[in-house]
Amino acid sequence: MSINEDVIVEVLTRSARHCCICRQFLPLSIQVHHIIEKSDGGTDDFDNLIPVCIQCHGYIHTIPHMTRKFTTKELIKCRDNVYEMVSVGKLPATRSMTRNELETVSSILAETLRTSSNKEDLSDEALKLLSATLCEESSIKINKVSERSSIIIIGNQHFTPEDKFVGQYPKPIIELLSQGLIESKGDELEITTAGSRLVGELVQTTSTYTQKKIKCLNCSLHFIICTWDKDKHDSSSISCPECGQGKGLFLIWTQQKFGFIFQDVPGNAMLYDSPRL
Repeated sequence: MSINEDVIVEVLTRSARHCCICRQFLPLSIQVHHIIEKSDGGTDDFDNLIPVCIQCHGYIHTIPHMTRKFTTKELIKCRDNVYEMVSVGKLPATRSMTRNELETVSSILAETLRTSSNKEDLSDEALKLLSATLCEESSIKINKVSERSSIIIIGNQHFTPEDKFVGQYPKPIIELLSQGLIESKGDELEITTAGSRLVGELVQTTSTYTQKKIKCLNCSLHFIICTWDKDKHDSSSISCPECGQGKGLFLIWTQQKFGFIFQDVPGNAMLYDSPRL
């Protein structure tokens, strides 16, 4: 017997189609999973269901040899946290920054620190972590894999520090703690007012633009439009540069990007053509 459709709708709407494990908005990749499998006595009731993406669903069923598997209590906690975040407006969240975007923020932040008289230099790794903490609006979680390695999780970003632990934390975390830019909050670390003040103005004032990736359904050409106005360039206003089709037969993916449009120029490309004035 399948799960009642009304119950499925309740699960999907309460989570706003976010995966309760990775917390990503994956509207067409969300599955409704039984926390306690029916073969183990679980039911189709709302309280025994959790929305997860296809990839995380596979992780739940994986039996690891070196790490801990997902437990019933953990799955329930993950689900309830996401339901709460959706209800108070913390999800949907803003898009996660890419590694290239974090590199841009970190390099500018490094220059800011070099001109500051009251702050010591921070390592590149520490700068990336501080940038990610503010831009992701997320706390820092540290999963200690072994005595010499760890995974640092900030929102949807994962970092593997190059340096080994110095006491309780990896070296870049120690740097940020020693300067009062982050602080311990139980099992997690959060950016402090000083840390927010250090990078807040930078992040808020640096430009963002929209990149739209487009596929023409008439000739199958893929092309990209970069624009400062995210609400322009939809199917009603685009024409294919290959076949000239302008009947709205396009698939369009859109993404906010951090930085400046010229940074999307391919590699080290030379100017190919220009208007003949």
